[in-house]
Amino acid sequence: MATGLSLAINLIGMKTINVTDNPLFNSSSPSDFWGRRWNQLIHGVLKRGVFKPCLKFSSRPIATLFVFFASGLLHEYILYLVAISIDAKLESKEYATDSLNYRPSYGNHMIFFLWNGIILVLENIISSHLVILKWFKSFLPTPFISIGVVMISLPLAHFFIDELVESGCYSDFKFSVPMIIELNEDDVS
Repeated sequence: MATGLSLAINLIGMKTINVTDNPLFNSSSPSDFWGRRWNQLIHGVLKRGVFKPCLKFSSRPIATLFVFFASGLLHEYILYLVAISIDAKLESKEYATDSLNYRPSYGNHMIFFLWNGIILVLENIISSHLVILKWFKSFLPTPFISIGVVMISLPLAHFFIDELVESGCYSDFKFSVPMIIELNEDDVS
């Protein structure tokens, strides 16, 4: 759908930009993933609105952590809006049943984004000192490096994904994107 919309906009003479640049398979580092490939629209806003102002009174690592803190706040706010939207739909009887009894656990998105901020800070500190990282980048094909980059986020990815899955945000995706879910004893029988 996005491609069709982009085509329609281009046909009337306006230009569009790619918001992402294949981050899952072309990222060469965590900073490449977050800084050049993932959600360039929000990246630009956070860089101009948080990173550069923070850089005036702090170091690069502190400014980086502030950016990820701001991103965590933004995602917590989005989660709050999702919860309000679900409550409004339940009250208006837009849902046929009240089986969607979702209450978000606030703070999980913040944990996820701070984890990734710490990863970027550590990358900045150690990447120039470790010869093995340079060797990996020169020897391994980019998709393998990208998988490694994504794997760095995976230990805490459930803090981000679980809330969105539970809220029903991904219900349309479950038909095309495989998800690993925990089965209860009642689900097995």
